Amino acid sequence: MANLVAQSDIERRSFIRLPDTLPVKARFLNNRVLPFDATTRDISEGGVALNTNINKELLSQKDITLEIAIPSKNFSLNVKATIVWSTAKNNNINALGVKFIDIPELARNYLKNYILEKISPRVGNEEKPQEFLRKPDLELREREKRNLSILDILRRRGSISKVEISQLVGLNIGTISNYVEEYIKKGIVFEKGLDVSSGGRRPNLLELNPDYSFSIGIDLSDRDYLKAVLADFSGKMINKIKEERNNRWDNINQRLSDLVNELVDTSKISFGKLRGIGLGVGSYTNNYHPIKNFLEKTFGLAVLVENSCSASIFAE
Repeated sequence: MANLVAQSDIERRSFIRLPDTLPVKARFLNNRVLPFDATTRDISEGGVALNTNINKELLSQKDITLEIAIPSKNFSLNVKATIVWSTAKNNNINALGVKFIDIPELARNYLKNYILEKISPRVGNEEKPQEFLRKPDLELREREKRNLSILDILRRRGSISKVEISQLVGLNIGTISNYVEEYIKKGIVFEKGLDVSSGGRRPNLLELNPDYSFSIGIDLSDRDYLKAVLADFSGKMINKIKEERNNRWDNINQRLSDLVNELVDTSKISFGKLRGIGLGVGSYTNNYHPIKNFLEKTFGLAVLVENSCSASIFAE
């Protein structure tokens, strides 16, 4: 069951999240508990998601220190952090989400550069980290556009070859291959059989991994019902909840928090795979910023507020 902890005193910030497996030595700040081992699931300047195996009774404490080893750089980061979410199996915690609360500026800059180097564009087989680091915003915007284009084609088309993606996106096959290789390493995409050949070697077919991540959508525009859905990475709805609203707004934050918890629990997914929450509203989106801020601070996730009509058109 997902155990979600509100952290109202921590400001939510948006960071690039890098899927990466790094060894971690963690210790609760009271020092009476022995250190425990973990590995990162993903890492950002603001915090990490961890795979671990500890007794859930230890979560009466929230503040921990982390020593994150980066073997390829022969370097370790030492930071103070606080637990913002956890998932449990039986009596053990198998995953933790933590936010950094005290990280030296030098360590933060080092971590930022490490993440940017890992996701920097490649030319052939060579990385160009220095060029990338000098112009991070411009390069990242272009790379994100390409990522969105490629992943959207995979979502819409289902099984498709790299050659077909290259033709649809307008990028050469070498560039597409570099992107796809990274997707496969991160578990975003997998290869599924061979396509029919029109001559020569049969190309591999690619598909999105639907279990890579999940998102939640909540409709606040209906006066009679609160409706929430959980969708996988391919956009397929895998769970939904509908409850009477009675046109009431009392305790709306708690009701939405309960909806998110129920969707995650009944779907039996890892909370660490939840990437964001979308709110569909029937009036001015600015009116819903208090709800947006509450959900972001409670779950440590990005929350998007959009007019329901616009969201429906985009979904179509």
